[in-house]
Amino acid sequence: MQFVGSNYPDFTLGAGFVNFDIGTLDINKVDTIAVNLHLLCDNTTDGQTHCVTATATPNAPCIVTPEWSGAKLELEASCDRINNKVKFSIKNNGLGDMKNAKTYIVTEDDVMRPPKTLKLDQFEALDLEFPANGKTYRIMATQDNGFPFESQAITKAIEACGTNFSGNYSKGFVTIFEESDRDVFVDTDCQQSVTVLEENEMVGFPIGYGDTHFINKGTKIDYLVRFDNPGKDTVDNVIIKCKIPYGLDISTLQMGSSSHMYDYRFNQERDLVINFENIQLPDSLASDGNANGYVKFKITPSSALNNGDSIRLQARILYDFNTPVYTKDVFHIIGTDFIISGTEWAAIPLDMGIFPNPTTSEIAIDTREVQFGTGSYDLINQYGQSIVTGELVHGRNGIQCAHLPNGVYHIKIRLDNQHAATVRIIKL
Repeated sequence: MQFVGSNYPDFTLGAGFVNFDIGTLDINKVDTIAVNLHLLCDNTTDGQTHCVTATATPNAPCIVTPEWSGAKLELEASCDRINNKVKFSIKNNGLGDMKNAKTYIVTEDDVMRPPKTLKLDQFEALDLEFPANGKTYRIMATQDNGFPFESQAITKAIEACGTNFSGNYSKGFVTIFEESDRDVFVDTDCQQSVTVLEENEMVGFPIGYGDTHFINKGTKIDYLVRFDNPGKDTVDNVIIKCKIPYGLDISTLQMGSSSHMYDYRFNQERDLVINFENIQLPDSLASDGNANGYVKFKITPSSALNNGDSIRLQARILYDFNTPVYTKDVFHIIGTDFIISGTEWAAIPLDMGIFPNPTTSEIAIDTREVQFGTGSYDLINQYGQSIVTGELVHGRNGIQCAHLPNGVYHIKIRLDNQHAATVRIIKL
């Protein structure tokens, strides 16, 4: 992305960042800084993800508990194209050593490697390297006990580092996970590039894991509503109504950025009513790309939700006195430990063959070189449901899958009542 300009004149431009000096703000002072960025089409592909993070300083914690060690984990990520490596560095840049051993996980696309522990002294770093194979890598690490900010974990993702055997790289995996931006002084916006935008749509970030859009209970959902004048005349007023379900906690609502000035209110039906008064939105044919707009707001699921509960939200967009335009439903499902763990990396040393992959009719599991007493497998579909189970014997085990729909599946292997590995299988 290339910086084009801003409506706020006092800024310093650096390599990959813009710094705005806004001086001292009075209590309840509200203003907007618009940043104009140009996405370079020659350097990106359709579906690639692009992120922008805004951070306000100073942002020292208001309350610090004696439990906190002063440790503060920070992440750096880079793509080393010369050595074909994806590189991460987890560093304790805080004021003290970590008191407690915490976990970090690595995901490759939508599959998690086995969790590992870390405990870093002040200024100590853990450096990690992975092959630049075109997959999307993400690190998630947990802060020490008593960390005085709402975001209790840090995370970063790298997409489009290297290519696979087909010369491509995976897309669409950055936005399925939450970014570490729960605190009010930071916000990260990650979106995939598209050739043509939908005229009127609603999107909830993170998108969520898998086709079921799993999210953790405390995840703040950042909703984006885009609108585009569908008529042939200038629109004076645009009103967006979103009925907030009881699965979302209204008290946590944070209104966000927008393309035009707006005001908002709630009515007795739990409608969030966003009003763009006197917007003067031109028609799409004569506007030269200025017939559209957007608004964002962030809200947290209710603490009363349980695993399996769903959250659905839809926007109704009114252009003057015309019939409302309805966006598609956006839904998420509350879950825990929903990320498929492991993949071709085994939790315990294995010498097992699982083939062919991709497959059309049968998957063979060869256990002749593996020592175990009892074993079993689960074939899991893209919804996280176990659809075929069976016992493993020494030798060749066959799983019939000709009748299954084409797509991505996972085989979970258990040996002697322990998780041994999870392997991704593609059914053609």
